[in-house]
Amino acid sequence: MAITDSSIQLLAAERLTDFDDGGGMMTGNVVEDGASNNLFDDISELDRTYGRVSLRKCYAAVRTALDDKYFGSHVIVARAPDDPLVSLTMFNSKSWNDERSDARDFIERYMARGGKWQGYLWERQLAGQRVIQIWQRPQVELPSVGAVFCLVNDIDKPTEV
Repeated sequence: MAITDSSIQLLAAERLTDFDDGGGMMTGNVVEDGASNNLFDDISELDRTYGRVSLRKCYAAVRTALDDKYFGSHVIVARAPDDPLVSLTMFNSKSWNDERSDARDFIERYMARGGKWQGYLWERQLAGQRVIQIWQRPQVELPSVGAVFCLVNDIDKPTEV
């Protein structure tokens, strides 16, 4: 008998909270599929007014007594949240015991500027466009897939944007 979809479950971390120690190791508690508020708390009126970032850790696990081969899996967000003011980001921390503060630091590092890239933007770049054209010398290494560019106008000037 093969491993089925019902054998793959999301399991909660030790602490499902927004405190710095939220997260932790995997538990045997199943995060029930389709149940309301099973991973995140309700959005309060204050959260809606001022904004809030909630981080939760969960684990994908194969729970079966079978010894069939498991060839891997992937996780996707199949549908965006119904509320247009709510967004979702999913990532793998590659750690079994990290906590909310570690995840927060990981996300914030994504937004920190790194070194200057050895290339140029080609033509005008319009606010909101989803594609940029870049120019660089052949000997310069191409940007890797998933690389993040921070576009800055008037760098180190009072008009910097």
